[in-house]
Amino acid sequence: MHNLTWAARLIRTPGPIALIVAFTASGVLAGDQKHKAVLELFTSQGCSSCPAADALLHEFAKRDDVIALSLSVHYWDYIGWKDTLATPENTQRQKNYARRNTTGEKRVYTPQLVVNGIACASAQAKDEIEAELQRTNETLKGSRVAVSGTHDGPAVRVDIGESSNPGKASATVWLARVSPNVEVSISRGENKGKKISYANAVRGLKQIGKWTGQPARFETAFDADASDFYVAILQSDTDGSILGAVDIH
Repeated sequence: MHNLTWAARLIRTPGPIALIVAFTASGVLAGDQKHKAVLELFTSQGCSSCPAADALLHEFAKRDDVIALSLSVHYWDYIGWKDTLATPENTQRQKNYARRNTTGEKRVYTPQLVVNGIACASAQAKDEIEAELQRTNETLKGSRVAVSGTHDGPAVRVDIGESSNPGKASATVWLARVSPNVEVSISRGENKGKKISYANAVRGLKQIGKWTGQPARFETAFDADASDFYVAILQSDTDGSILGAVDIH
C-alpha cells in the first residue's frame, strides 16, 4: 500500500455553477427510490498494490444496489509512469476525505476505498467491503434523500428530494462524468507490462450546487463521450456522508 501524510487545513469551496430551481415532484420522494450505496476507489496506475483492488471493484460495479467508482490520482506519477486517467479533481477529492479524517488518519494512499463517504475498507478484502456497506447503509438509513437525473447529450438535470430534517440540512451536489470500462497498457513504473481494466473511471468531476433540505433541481452542461454516463452525488457538508446518488445513463 502506498501512502502520503497530508496536513489538515481549511479549503475554500467554489460557489455553485448551476441553475437551481425549487420544485415539487413525487418522482423523487424517498419512498419511490431504492437508494444505492457508493464505493469510491482511489487508485493509481503507478501503484503495484492497486491492480487487485481495481479487479475487485469490477465485481461491485455489476451490482444494482451499488455505484462503484474508480478515481485515479496522480501523486505517484514520479515513480515512472504518468497515470492516464488521473485528474486534479480526483486527487483533491481524496485529500478532502483525508482532511475530514474519514479513515481515522489524516493521510492519502492507494488503493483506498471510501464507503458511502463516511468509512473505509481494505480495497482488496471483499468481506470487509461487504461489512462496511451493510454498516454504513444502516447508519444512513434515516437520512437518505431521493436523487434522480436525466440528460440530453451534455445537458444534465439532477432532481433532489426533501430532507427528513430540512432545517438542518446542508449538502453539496457533485456530478461525475464516468467511463464504464477503460483498459490501459502500462509500459513503465511498478506495473510495467500489465494491462489493467478500470471499472467506472471518473473522467471529470464538478460541484453543481448546494442543497439546503428543500426539493430542488440543478441543471448544468457537462461534455462526455458517447459511451460515458453521469453520476450525481448528494454529500453532506457536515460529515461527508453520501445522502443520495444516482447513475444517469
